[in-house]
Amino acid sequence: MEIVHAANHSDYPASPLAILSSVRRHWKLILSLTRRDLAERFQGSLLGPLWFVITPVILILTYTLVFGLVFKARVPFPRAAAASNVDFGLFLFSGLVIFTVFADVISRSTSLVVSRPNFVKKVVFPLEILSVVTVLSALAGGLLSFAMLLLATIATGGGMSATTLLYLGSLVLLAPMLVGLSWFLSALGTYMRDIAQIIGLSLTVFLFLSPVFTPLSGFPDAVRPFLLFNPVSVPIEFGHLTFFLQQVPPIGAAAGYLLAALAVMALGWAFFQKTRSGFADVL
Repeated sequence: MEIVHAANHSDYPASPLAILSSVRRHWKLILSLTRRDLAERFQGSLLGPLWFVITPVILILTYTLVFGLVFKARVPFPRAAAASNVDFGLFLFSGLVIFTVFADVISRSTSLVVSRPNFVKKVVFPLEILSVVTVLSALAGGLLSFAMLLLATIATGGGMSATTLLYLGSLVLLAPMLVGLSWFLSALGTYMRDIAQIIGLSLTVFLFLSPVFTPLSGFPDAVRPFLLFNPVSVPIEFGHLTFFLQQVPPIGAAAGYLLAALAVMALGWAFFQKTRSGFADVL
């Protein structure tokens, strides 16, 4: 593994511009660690990387069978002129793809620094790139799940258009938000070990207070504004709009979320940089 040495160990710039500088300097290491992280996910298992394909396929079949054929749930809005019973399973999975990327990053972030004490104590390592690697690894899994969703939609005769591919824009919008939250949680988790348990419970709340099971319009008017504080609500809503209604999300709403995501990323970076000098003392 490449070890990167810093010129000044005590110099941790908190400026947002330093984010681009760090990524530019360490992009080869980021790509290498991302490939390694993906390879280690199922290291030692018999099927190895095939689980990236098998898992979403099994989930799609399960959701389609249980919700579409057993409970006969209907999609809140049709993909085409008339939605079939199996559409709800695909609708549910399309939201869970985005939520799973979010949950994967958030749940792993609290231990990013704690689980690597050697990177903090014995070598000079760009700890900030661990969050970038975690997000890229989660996005790679999300892309494979999206590919399985496309194949399942084609197999069930669902309508598709070029707008369907805008679903990937939801993941792009979510990425800077995830990086910022990961920086914040990885730093906080170094000082507060209980944060991992809190995050585990919080993810369940985030799941049910998001449009995974029903669009935002399906929630009571009094509750709807509070759901927008859920970091994953807007990307999931956009994903449903592009995939099932084949509509381009409102440009203003997308721009507003992107600005909020960039602000979270800048704040998470500043918090990580301001607190990282004490990591070695608590590990």
